[in-house]
Amino acid sequence: MRGFSARAAKHGGRDGRVIFDMRRHKIARRVTVPLAGASTPSWSPDGRRLVFTGYDGGLSDLFVIDADGTGLERLTHDRYAELHPAWSPDGSTIAFATDRGPRTTLATLTFGPLGLALYHLDDGRVELLNHMRRENITPQWAPDGASLAFISDRTGVANVFLYDFTDRAVYQLTNVFTGIAGITPISPAISWAGQADRLAITYYEQGDYDVYVIDNPRALQRRPYEPAAPLVASATGDGDDGGGEELAAAVRDDARDPVDDRRRHRVGGAEVDPDDGALLAHPRKLQRSFL
Repeated sequence: MRGFSARAAKHGGRDGRVIFDMRRHKIARRVTVPLAGASTPSWSPDGRRLVFTGYDGGLSDLFVIDADGTGLERLTHDRYAELHPAWSPDGSTIAFATDRGPRTTLATLTFGPLGLALYHLDDGRVELLNHMRRENITPQWAPDGASLAFISDRTGVANVFLYDFTDRAVYQLTNVFTGIAGITPISPAISWAGQADRLAITYYEQGDYDVYVIDNPRALQRRPYEPAAPLVASATGDGDDGGGEELAAAVRDDARDPVDDRRRHRVGGAEVDPDDGALLAHPRKLQRSFL
């Protein structure tokens, strides 16, 4: 809903939703739910409903509710984790993070890493997205609904990636040193403003969490992400000179395709060329940290 923000908040000892009026800088209303807990609400495109993660009976499932607090509906009812729901721009699909998949076995309480999935509202079908390596959280829709930004630690450090529905490939958008992260490992840390086409991220640096913005984040999209090849060490010797050791390291080619002037973009108000390294706009300084 334009001009309003929904947040999870405690009230009277229970979790609920707080609808905050951004123009008047005050709480417009509180929405309580008959659940043990609730988190990460997301607006429907028409501003009439909210989707959120609800906790009930030890389970985390997806729920929707009308903005006035009526019409509570449970979308999922299973033992998988279902976190960080985000409503698609056309209102037909909800993206979320989940541990469902081949690496999770409920019978033995073996849980795999979080990947991304889509909940299709027309038939209740859950679709798992491919190329989900390690932990993947906080999906955020592009304004046109053709891609999803999300956080993944597949490189060893949490960074922003993009899932493109056109080619079903994943692209790395950022390459920060200390991680795009919130207070906890699965705290939401990015948000994509559809009308402004601006991605806000939480970046951990120098012991603090700072918020940065990237205008036109899809301008950072290059070639599909491929995991780095493993390091391979080999020892060789001819037996005459006592032998020797040779280290062969196979690493990913980080060369980037050339970008013309039309692909220049703005990060925190500064126009940059992604080939030169994008700038993180800090209230006190500019830091070169992106690809």
